[in-house]
Amino acid sequence: MTPTTDYELRRALNFTDADLEANCKGRITERQRRSNYIYRRPEIIRSGAIGGLFLALGLFCGLLKGNSVFSLFGLLAIPSLVSAFAQWRQMKLDLQGGRVHSASGPVRLNVRPAGRHWVNYYVRVKTLEFQVDKRTFLAFRQGQRYVIYYTPRAKLILSAKSPTW
Repeated sequence: MTPTTDYELRRALNFTDADLEANCKGRITERQRRSNYIYRRPEIIRSGAIGGLFLALGLFCGLLKGNSVFSLFGLLAIPSLVSAFAQWRQMKLDLQGGRVHSASGPVRLNVRPAGRHWVNYYVRVKTLEFQVDKRTFLAFRQGQRYVIYYTPRAKLILSAKSPTW
């Protein structure tokens, strides 16, 4: 692993030497708890808010107009609310539990379409697949061996290192 790659990986995943040392011992640091909660919270709130808005609008319009189609539209938002709750619960349990799992092996990088104008980025080690942001995706090198430290439920990468690091 080159010093540049090391720096890019640390920046993308936002971890320190102390974080990496704790993760190697199977623990999450307090700094990682705070930063990952702050980082993930907006996406969970956004998902729940959108689902809640559609649910409320659909039910309100359905009741106001006496039209069951609007009510049905509102009920279709329930999966979004359930998903937001599940994400929040996974993150909360992971960060409260403080346990870290690890996986090692060559990394496979994958990009998949997620609509017309968006893509999702994935880092895969053995059978584990992690959805990551573009910056993290670009910090990994295809085929390079890594040890990846992650939360067990939400599969959030906390830190990573090359076995020769």
